[in-house]
Amino acid sequence: WSPTDSLSNATIRNPLANPSFTTTYTLTVTDGNSCFDTDNVLITVNDTPTVNLVSSDFNNIICEGDSITFTATGPVGTQFQFFVNNIPQGAVSTTNTLTTDALGVGSRAIKVEGTFNGCTVTTQALNVTVNALTPVSILNPTQTTYTTETDTVILVGDPAGGVFSGPGIVNDVFFVNLVGLGGPYTISYTYTNANGCESVITHDIEIRDVSAILLDEAYCNDAADVVLANSDVPNSPGLGISPATHQLVRLQNITNGTGI
Repeated sequence: WSPTDSLSNATIRNPLANPSFTTTYTLTVTDGNSCFDTDNVLITVNDTPTVNLVSSDFNNIICEGDSITFTATGPVGTQFQFFVNNIPQGAVSTTNTLTTDALGVGSRAIKVEGTFNGCTVTTQALNVTVNALTPVSILNPTQTTYTTETDTVILVGDPAGGVFSGPGIVNDVFFVNLVGLGGPYTISYTYTNANGCESVITHDIEIRDVSAILLDEAYCNDAADVVLANSDVPNSPGLGISPATHQLVRLQNITNGTGI
């Protein structure tokens, strides 16, 4: 066999060839009468494709739920397979992007395999850190309805240190007179943790005229007190309502009518 430099043994029938470029090997066979013959075999060596991987985030540190896009580049026609922590993402295809908002909290290694002309190359992994969001809640208000007789509502969020925003809000206080009747008005509480990740929770409030709060049944005026146990408008005095609790309708105090 010749050339011999990329063969395991040039004098045997079936040597192993390891050419670094396309090579034609010639086999020469000579018998005992010094008669010989030759034949050729062409080994085509395709170039290993150059495949690169980048992300849409400048430092690959994101927050839980954030969307991030990974983009692979390679020769036209390259087949790509993305991996997250060595788990394949989708099928092999010519699609060169992976967009996800579900990497999960923790460290994630993203890489891609690119195959072109039968040759496959794997990129180095991009290490992405996903920081957790902080659970948040709104401690006050707990009600969803207030009347026009309410002046202000103090807003309290947990953990402390966040920011309230929305219509009628000034310095963590909701001012009824700034929004008026209607709604729902959406109050948002945003908390940013030490890693810069923002958690947001919302609460809706409606403002009603006190005269619009009605009993939904008819009662006799000598009936027992009606307890407004499910009322979402406490502290709303009206005709017949006990000033002590604002949740007892003393029907004996109402001569006629339906409004309270």
